[in-house]
Amino acid sequence: MSSPPFFRPFSSQPPAFASSTLLLPTVSLANVPQLTTDLLVSSLSLPRAGLLDPSDCVPVAGSFSGPGGAVACPLEVYGPARRRDGGEVWVVLQRSPVVKSKKHHFLERLKEWIDSANFSSVLILTSADYASRTDAHFAAPLYHLPSPCPSSGTAFPLLSRLPLLPPPPPPPFPLLSTSSSIISSPLTTTPATTLLTGNLQSPPAPTAPPGTALTPHLQRTLSPSLPAPALVMYVAEGDNRGDARALAQVVGEVLGLGKDGEGGLELREPREWEGVWGGGWGEGVFS
Repeated sequence: MSSPPFFRPFSSQPPAFASSTLLLPTVSLANVPQLTTDLLVSSLSLPRAGLLDPSDCVPVAGSFSGPGGAVACPLEVYGPARRRDGGEVWVVLQRSPVVKSKKHHFLERLKEWIDSANFSSVLILTSADYASRTDAHFAAPLYHLPSPCPSSGTAFPLLSRLPLLPPPPPPPFPLLSTSSSIISSPLTTTPATTLLTGNLQSPPAPTAPPGTALTPHLQRTLSPSLPAPALVMYVAEGDNRGDARALAQVVGEVLGLGKDGEGGLELREPREWEGVWGGGWGEGVFS
């Protein structure tokens, strides 16, 4: 049985994605990328253009505040948002995570859709565990993780203003390679100097810090010729609306959204956020 189409438009005339930018969040720590895209969709009044096949995601459905009384789905596409340079941005709103056992299938289908739609670039949003930072990561709360594609600087020139994600520190003790394992050879024939200096290997450096979910897999899966850098924000679990607003302003600046010279985007929280983090209590409750 053939798979359903990965993208299903709402209109009879499919949107033209060619030469546009795709804003792609990951379901990562504190859901900050999801909150950011939700905030951008609300602030820019973007219409819902279609759905992506949710077969590889955890099933979810909810109320939808847009027109028509529709149902909110796991993977939705909104746009286009107009850039100041005349380009377009399409926003993916992901409401549930990808099932772990279906990760590779999801990444393959996502890549096929991005390639067939002829997007010119992808900007990935992700969040990382605040507690996993080392001294090198305390310079700023937000970094960018470069794409393997050499033309990323041309596609997103303002990313150069953000600090690069520092490499992780080396481990305190190098890992012993399997070729020199003391389990596979008698200890008496393996000199101590060999064990300590001769055949030891450091582990490969990860491309993203803990908590960033599918970010490194996305960057490896997407075509090497397609710019796909990531914005990485260090966060902690809690009321993360402030993190989402800060990241949304950076995304707006990087992508050139909104009117120039107005001090950033005018952000408007979605109606669905009302009451999610609780409401204010009147003083009479405590008297």
